Amino acid sequence: MRNSRNSVIYNVCTAILAVISIFLITNTSYAFPQFARKFHLKCATCHTMIPGLTPFGYAFLRAGFRLPSNVVQPVTLKNSVALALTALVARTRTVPNIDVAGVDTAFATSLGKQWAVNLRYTTGFRDGSQSGFSDFWAQYNTGAKGAFWSLKLGQMPIVDGYQQLGDRSYTITDAMLYGANGPLAGTNGALGDFALGAYETGIQGGYTDGPFSTRLSWLYGIKEDGSSQNIAYDGQGMHDVILQTDYLVGNQGSAISGFYYNGRRQLQTLGIQDNFQRMGVFGTYSKYLEPASRGIPKLQLELNGGLLYGVDNVAAGKMVSSYGTIIESDLFFSHQTAISLRYDTARSAGITGTPDTDAYTLSITHQPAQNVLLEIEYRKQNNPGSDSLTGMVEFLY
Repeated sequence: MRNSRNSVIYNVCTAILAVISIFLITNTSYAFPQFARKFHLKCATCHTMIPGLTPFGYAFLRAGFRLPSNVVQPVTLKNSVALALTALVARTRTVPNIDVAGVDTAFATSLGKQWAVNLRYTTGFRDGSQSGFSDFWAQYNTGAKGAFWSLKLGQMPIVDGYQQLGDRSYTITDAMLYGANGPLAGTNGALGDFALGAYETGIQGGYTDGPFSTRLSWLYGIKEDGSSQNIAYDGQGMHDVILQTDYLVGNQGSAISGFYYNGRRQLQTLGIQDNFQRMGVFGTYSKYLEPASRGIPKLQLELNGGLLYGVDNVAAGKMVSSYGTIIESDLFFSHQTAISLRYDTARSAGITGTPDTDAYTLSITHQPAQNVLLEIEYRKQNNPGSDSLTGMVEFLY
């Protein structure tokens, strides 16, 4: 009966997503399918659902794309280059427009027993979309398991912790505390217009000891226009600092993570006098509801929650604060089908023009094959109201 039930769910999700996804749009997911080929592994070994990571996948990332055995693999084009084509559509509930979002070309590999490189170039096809590098870094590791140190240089994600519900969330739309509608990323200049989910250029030192990982980064910070990607070297130096820490509990995916960001660049056009701060705490509780087969559970429940708090110095002696919260429940079927329900909020400190708002998000994701990802998502957002029905078809190589 149980196998029959799972088979019915599998077939229904496949049929629904295959039809509906043709009419909708999203951002490109972050995954490296070349590693599945290189190490003869299933995608589900490293991902609960792309781009969400399992504990094994997170350890693999921290070790510089290495297995715990640290076996040296040859660097070849076949093993190192990935193409991801996202062919999708519109974000309205009315008449959708067919749209091809773009192509990601990624080169990511370990080099010998210590070095790793990661280059990702996005070619945009939509009107107004930009092409360019996002990830662009090199990393040195003293080891691949146990206790080891690491050093990373280049353009890297600002927040890169385990399941911190920003870029690592497998849903199509980010939570508002990372997005454009909340006061922490904001539409109001007095709150910094600061998106934590983007990239900055700098240097990062890290230490990992089994389930514990911590990183300290010195970054060039964000530009006067509020953007943080492709930072211009304007002579101000590396003034911003971020400290991140993760601790994984057990081997089923539970964890607690946190970070503290201190921005010291003056952003006068945004109203920031001399500093702004962001603090976040996130927790994950994960439980296998059915036994695992070859390390992949047949049924897994995951509960995520978090709080993000911001303080900005907008005038001499005047500080304003804002915060965002999130709670999310995820159900994974053999890491091949996932159902997610999320509620997130954003709260300002009474700043004019920056609304308090909240949103409910329901997402269904299915990976019918190693190289295909399907997803559909409904989001109901209040103040400003912007309900959306969104979908994705993504081809990975």
